[in-house]
Amino acid sequence: MLNRERSPRHIQEMNHMIRWITYALDPVTEKPATSLLYLVSGEISLRPLADQIRTKYLLFMLDGKSHVEFRSSKALEAIPHRTDLTKANKDNGQDIHPG
Repeated sequence: MLNRERSPRHIQEMNHMIRWITYALDPVTEKPATSLLYLVSGEISLRPLADQIRTKYLLFMLDGKSHVEFRSSKALEAIPHRTDLTKANKDNGQDIHPG
């Protein structure tokens, strides 16, 4: 659904947020996340990240301390890891595109 309804830029931003939330040593908060999205895209959004999370980035939520988190604890389980994709495609005799 997200691939159909979101632009390539929004999908790229969501992928970055997934990596930040998953691999960050400390919880990712709203202000640094906004700054990181600006560094990645080079564009400043006119809407605060909290509004974007409520309307565009439905995979995420902000908790009471402004930490960006997955809306559901099962979200991370539904996202395939790149190593899993590579192994599955090699088993099928197909190569995965590095992009």
